[in-house]
Amino acid sequence: MNPEFCPHCSFTIRHRRKDGRCVSCGKNILPETAPKVLSTRVALMQDNDASESQIDKDIRAFLIQKVAEGFHDERAIIEQAVALFVGEEAHIPSYLSFRKEPEYPKKEVGRAAKRITAELLEKHRRMEGQWDGPTDCDQLDRVFEELNRLGIIARQNLPCCNTCALTEIKGQMEATILSGKVVRGYVFYHEQDTGQAPHGELFLSFGAAGDNNKETVGVGQKIVEELTRAGLKAAWNNKPDERIVVLMTWRKRRFSQCP
Repeated sequence: MNPEFCPHCSFTIRHRRKDGRCVSCGKNILPETAPKVLSTRVALMQDNDASESQIDKDIRAFLIQKVAEGFHDERAIIEQAVALFVGEEAHIPSYLSFRKEPEYPKKEVGRAAKRITAELLEKHRRMEGQWDGPTDCDQLDRVFEELNRLGIIARQNLPCCNTCALTEIKGQMEATILSGKVVRGYVFYHEQDTGQAPHGELFLSFGAAGDNNKETVGVGQKIVEELTRAGLKAAWNNKPDERIVVLMTWRKRRFSQCP
């Protein structure tokens, strides 16, 4: 079961009580305590045309996900949509869930992908212009900058999965050490984690340069400390072999700088 953050006592819990109250403070975890700001994914889902064809609806659902993630540009998003719906090739495995039909016409997919992507990016631009103050994603950027300064190599949206990302970041650690800089450890999330982030949870992998449990726990504690200092809600049980979960309202900038 996913970790949950109590808004009353800031206790990270695995389960609510049967009556819906926090197992620590006993207060009700009310729906109205959830953030009032909409994530980009949810905001992009508003006011869509109910008369769209099922094919367009499937493509739109995928494109909302991609635009909300915030990393790929217009061309890459369209290419991934065509690959998924025409070629059944998913950039990450979870994208296959957007395919509801056995076949999608190539020409229709191409036209719809271009039209809907342009529409969603423009909608994103308008929404982003109304964002007031730093978003959770802005704060995460600042945390990663600070961790890099402290000798913890911090990287976002590394390729593919945990195995591929771990190989890449360990190579970066070795190069940094060879350059004469002190490296305490690392933290990252990969593309499959990015796919989950617009839904409210970001999983972080981490480790120590010394690769022992005591040092790894120390690195994890420092990461959680910096996340908390930035106002982000982190769930972790102080175990070296479990990932940190950050509960976020995912709003990643595409067109502006954090104020």
